[in-house]
Amino acid sequence: MAVYIDSLKCRKGIDALRAFALVMVFIFHGGYFKNGYLGVGVFFVISGYLITKIIYDKIVVGEFSVKKFYFRGG
Repeated sequence: MAVYIDSLKCRKGIDALRAFALVMVFIFHGGYFKNGYLGVGVFFVISGYLITKIIYDKIVVGEFSVKKFYFRGG
């Protein structure tokens, strides 16, 4: 599985938000938090941002291919 660390430059803030979203979901499933869907929403927004960033960066340099992206080849 290819990892696009070079195009994302290891953004610690994004990793922290993803962790926060997952903790919100876990707490919801534990019965201590009523708005577990908020954590799911935050996680989906972050995932959408990361996917869009990868696609945009590849389009800018002229290397984007739907087939390669789908099969995680770059």
